[in-house]
Amino acid sequence: MVGELPDVSNYDLVLVGGPVWSGEVSTPVRSFLQQITPSKTKLAPFYTDTGSADSYEKDFKHLVGTSQVVKGLGLTGSDWDTAEKAVVDWSENF
Repeated sequence: MVGELPDVSNYDLVLVGGPVWSGEVSTPVRSFLQQITPSKTKLAPFYTDTGSADSYEKDFKHLVGTSQVVKGLGLTGSDWDTAEKAVVDWSENF
């Protein structure tokens, strides 16, 4: 990450997206999550994978400690035709 990290506590919800690496949160996203201060801000993970998301959301929740995490959205290349609907449906649950 380059530059100063923004204060996420100024937001109600922060969408955090990135790829799945070996079934877990990628190193750049991991670094971001470890730098944020727990707050009332909800975090929503979204991620892309090749069908092996494994423990991504469990890993994500572990990294953010006491911050609230909403159900994430994982998509693969085979979800291309239904991705827009999946994102809309997901976003309606915040």
